[in-house]
Order: sequence, then structure tokens, then C-alpha cells
Amino acid sequence: MDQAHHNDRDRYPRHIDALYAVSLIHHFIDRYQKPVCYIDGNHEAYEMPYGISPRLDKGNGMFMFLHGQRANAGIPADHGLTIYEAALLYGPGYGHYHTLDNFKADNLCWLHHLITPWRDWVTAHGKQQTWIGLGWGDDEEYAGSTATGGGSLPRANQACTDDQWALVQNAVEKDPAAEKLLLSHFTYVNYATDIPLTTGNSKIDADDVSPGDIGPGDRDNLDEGSFHDNRKALYETYLLPGKIHYTFSGHSHRAGVYRLTGEPGYVTRKITTRGDYPDGYTHPDGTACLLVAGSGGPITRQNREGEYAGYGMEAPQGLKLDTESGKVNIVRDAQTRPRMAVLLDYLWYEGRHKALQYGLKGDGRRFQLRLDERWLKASEHGGEMLDEIRLHLHSGGKAGYQGYIRLKQTACEASQWTERVSLGSRSALVPVRGVDVEYEVTEGEGGMSWGDLDNEKKEIIINGGSPMYFLSIHLKQIEHGHLHKHYDYDSPWCFPASVSESEKGENRLVTIRRKGGGRSDVPDFEDIFDNPKLLGEIYDY
Repeated sequence: MDQAHHNDRDRYPRHIDALYAVSLIHHFIDRYQKPVCYIDGNHEAYEMPYGISPRLDKGNGMFMFLHGQRANAGIPADHGLTIYEAALLYGPGYGHYHTLDNFKADNLCWLHHLITPWRDWVTAHGKQQTWIGLGWGDDEEYAGSTATGGGSLPRANQACTDDQWALVQNAVEKDPAAEKLLLSHFTYVNYATDIPLTTGNSKIDADDVSPGDIGPGDRDNLDEGSFHDNRKALYETYLLPGKIHYTFSGHSHRAGVYRLTGEPGYVTRKITTRGDYPDGYTHPDGTACLLVAGSGGPITRQNREGEYAGYGMEAPQGLKLDTESGKVNIVRDAQTRPRMAVLLDYLWYEGRHKALQYGLKGDGRRFQLRLDERWLKASEHGGEMLDEIRLHLHSGGKAGYQGYIRLKQTACEASQWTERVSLGSRSALVPVRGVDVEYEVTEGEGGMSWGDLDNEKKEIIINGGSPMYFLSIHLKQIEHGHLHKHYDYDSPWCFPASVSESEKGENRLVTIRRKGGGRSDVPDFEDIFDNPKLLGEIYDY
């Protein structure tokens, strides 16, 4: 999937994703005999077929300035992949980015020729129910929203237009007694993923957003991915009093249901909101029920109660609404579970919760892993979850995979230690709480002794090789409540590692760490392509 071939139309045929979408639409109509309503979003306008890389190469000066080498680690997480796995699957072009401006309105025009000629539409089901669909528009706001505290989820900066507002007004007022459903890709209330759904009394700004609005408060992280125009009119005229009964949105990759619980402020136009988890939710009468669906294809995000430091995940899903009772349910893909290994990798990069920041330290027979309180809280399961650790050795050459050391957990106990922190021109020792997890090297069952591994490493070096180490951490489910039971704990967490030794004999100290910087998440593609047989035989970790 080398990005250097993006202009190769044989390798990257244009519009194949849209044709696939059309085939899915026909499939659902033919098989289930149900109507399908289509509303465009921002992704339909994207031009370049970017992959799922979470990093950027050194040729992108603007992005290097903004992010360093790290881009959006959530993209591989959406696909159930760790950082390293995503880069390895994508290939040596993992970090190449062609343009900051990937939104091309002409693609929307092409798509509407293919699927439907209507961007905005109204359909009435007798006098009982009216559906209103609003398209995204011909542009998006990304950098402006990010820079002003509105989040990195793009906003529909050309919605709700005056024509769209007139369509909404006509649909609502024509049949006042009919139940109204407002459908769009952009959102109306949508909390940032680091804000729990259960957060109450959070206020969104109902004022319109003009291109010149760059001050704090013009956009916020409680309506990420929202729209710019006719906001005050829509919220105050139809959503607050419940004249529009339901709104359906996507875009967020996180399911939520929201309601407006307070009148707007006189000066700031702030409206109080409340969020809830949609599954089993029944909406009270009197105000609009604002629904946001999770991802139907990729892994979806979730933060119900602040679990996993806000980086929780769920299976691909959709929302089912019973309009007679007002009850909402989540319909999940029963065959897919988010991997706990991916969540831990996500915490490592985005949340800076580093399980191996102190390293595994021992004498070659016994090792200790120190975990601080911050990681314990973010991971929810504590140190017991890291049940077994395997250190794998690869020759770095044609000899390939050599085997692994198996470390089995024997104890996990509360601990306290001190760390030196910088205080300007001075430093001080501060107490740190956490746990110490003890491991023993277990031979047999495929595992080697430390002496055997050491001998293999020396043999590799003698033959001109460069030993490569990898860690696979095998997980054990500790917590079983509703926030934890849906994860896959069987898949190990894998990444490149480094091994160092100091002292000898009784004072011998072996330290095993996750490699630092980008070396732990970007494969060495240069060596791999110079030596096609570098990876040797396929092995079962």
C-alpha cells in the first residue's frame, strides 16, 4: 500500500468505495425490503485514498511543526490495530501525506449523480411523521476548530444554510402535529471523547459561527463536529421546545444521546445539555432527543463514566429507535470485539499512560515490573492483567526467529517509591504509589532459559547479525462489569523491545524496555526491503 503509487489508477482505482456503498444500499433494500435514506457527509468529498497510518514522515514540514512525528493514533485504533501493526501493514509509505486540503466538493456532485440527486430533502409519512435530511455542504472546517478549542472533528461550515433553514421551517410548520426527525451527518450536541457521557449541566454555544470567529467560546468540545449557521434559530425555535422530536447524526464515531435541559443565556447564548448512554435509554417528553450513532464499520469509541481515561472502545454498531415508546437501543456486530491490546497501546501514545516506563528489571531468572498509580487507574484492571510476558529473539537476518523467554506472573503487591522531578532550577524527590508485579522465567512449553537466549544472541552477533527483540504481553481479564466484558483479552500486546545488562554474578541486572521514540511503533522497512527473507519463517507468538 505504498503511498508513492497514489497516482497509479490501477492500484488505487477512483470511486471504488462509492460503488461499494451503492452495492450495500441495494443489498439492504433487496434483502430486507426496507427503505434507505441517504445523507452525505464530509468523507464523501475526500480525494486522496489515505490509509490508516498514525505517523508522519519527515517530508511534511507543516505537520511536523504541529505534531512532531505522531499523527492521529485513533485511526489505527478504529481498525482494531496497534500503532506498530498499522505501520507494518501499510508499508514504507506509512507516513506520507500529500495535502492538507483533501476535501473536494466535486466528489459530492459525482456521488449524488450515482446515489441520489437530492442533497437536502423532506419526506412525509402521512400526517404522523416527517423526516428532514440536511446535507453536509461544499466545505469543512478543520484547522479553525482545532485551533479555537472546538476539537479536531471537522465542522460543517456551510450548514445550516438559509435554504436549509427554510426547508426545516416549512417541514415543521406544514404539519405541526406530525413527529419530526432531523437527519444529518454533522452533530448538534456531541461531547469530546475525553468527556464522559454522564457529564451533566454542560453548556454549548448556540450562536452562529462566522469565518472571523476565532475567540474562545465560539466553538467548544461539547458540540464537536457541529455546524456554523442558523444555530440560534434551530436550537431555540425547534430543538429546545421539542418541536423537532429526534435528531440523528453520525460523524463522531462514538454513540451518545443528548438532551437540552436549560434555556440559553441572555448574553452568551449557552444552552445547558446532558448526555446519556443510548442502549436501553428512554427519552422524556418535552425536548428534542439528540442521537449520535457510533461507527457502523470500524471499532467505535466510548467514554461512559470516565473509564480507561476516556479511550474506551466498543464493537461496530448502529442505533435502533422505537418512536412509539421513545426507547433507544444499540445494535452491535456480534462477531467483533475491540482488542484490549489496542486500547493499552492507545493509552501508551495518546494518554501517556506507560506500562513499561520503568522497564522489567531482574537477574535473568526473576523480574519485577513497576506500575504507577496513573497507569493502574487508566487501565482499570491493575497489574494482574499483565499475566504473562514473552521476550522474543529474532536474528535480524536469514536465520529468522530464534525463540522466546516466558515470564509468568507470581505476585502483584502495592508499593511506594520516590522519583526526582524538576522544579525550575531545582529538583526534588516526590513519593509515587503503585504496584510491583513479580515474574519468574518459566522454561518449557516453548520457552527458553535466559542462558539459552543469551547464547543464541551471541551466535547471531558472531555471524554478523543484529539481534532484534520483541515483547508480547499476554493479558488476563480481571474486571467483568459492563465497562469491561466486551473486550478481547486473548490477543497479546506486541512491540519492539530493547535489552541491556549491567554488572555480573550476584549483582547482575537485566533491563527489558519497550523501545523509545518512534522505534517502538515503526518497523525498520529499510532493512526489511534490503533483506526480503529477514522475517524468516512465520511463527506463532
